[in-house]
Amino acid sequence: MKPFFALSFACGLLLRPMLAGAQGEIFRFVDKQGVFHFTDRLADVPEPYYSYYRARQREREAKVLLQGEVASSVTTPDVPRPATPAYEKPAGPSLVDQEEQRRLMWKGLVARWREELASAMTALEDVRSQRDQEALNPVLSQTPEVQTRIAELDLKEAAALAKLERARKALTEDLPARAKRENASPKWLE
Repeated sequence: MKPFFALSFACGLLLRPMLAGAQGEIFRFVDKQGVFHFTDRLADVPEPYYSYYRARQREREAKVLLQGEVASSVTTPDVPRPATPAYEKPAGPSLVDQEEQRRLMWKGLVARWREELASAMTALEDVRSQRDQEALNPVLSQTPEVQTRIAELDLKEAAALAKLERARKALTEDLPARAKRENASPKWLE
């Protein structure tokens, strides 16, 4: 049993660099229950670990850039250097920056719909409070002017309820469905 374990362990150590190079970086983190998680997607990593891994990726990118600049500036007069292509900075943002932009876009959408929900709830409470004030006096509430104001408030209440329902549906149904279609992390919707 021990030789098999030792052989398995040795093979694992030998194959690990090859597998890591072929598949990219593996991110690991521990959740609140103490369970270890492993993923190859930075988007699935929760926030305390996400910032750490993102910073490490940026450091590696900067190091690669710096090494490319240093290698191109160092020349030796005695030994001719083979022609190697110089490292060129990618035209657009890095993958880490793109992922960060996506995360911020989703966080912004969630924040916008939460503000809409809070605004609709406040508007609904205000309309209901005004309507209750108009209907307090049973004699005055039967006058045509008060009846007209109550009808207008009923329309405002219906509009506030529609806005509230639209925001609720966006937060609980539409955004999660869109996130799933676009392969966005569900954690971005929290």
